[in-house]
Amino acid sequence: MGDVRLNPEDAMLSCTNNGKSVRLAAKEYQLMELFLRNPHQLLPKETILERVRGFDNEAEYNNLSVYLTFLRRKLAFVGAHVEIRASRGLGYMLEDSKKIRSQIDMVMSAGVGGV
Repeated sequence: MGDVRLNPEDAMLSCTNNGKSVRLAAKEYQLMELFLRNPHQLLPKETILERVRGFDNEAEYNNLSVYLTFLRRKLAFVGAHVEIRASRGLGYMLEDSKKIRSQIDMVMSAGVGGV
């Protein structure tokens, strides 16, 4: 999706625009793979926990947001134009950040929601 590539052989996340890459930990890799297989699709927290191995107990269940933070930082580090967005109480979604920014710009230029 977008400018992000995930290499299953070495768990490297890379940005095709600039060639930067970073290695993902096992859970980060599983999360990124899940998001890439379901782009622009809202994934409820329960679905993520079912599909990613290792979130078997309550302590791991609470760590999902920590792993998502790590993954967001790595996406930013490689300069990717995709981001993981949270919808409070609903779940998470991988979206193209350029598209999001252009939609915001369009709304702001139309004067919607202005002060």
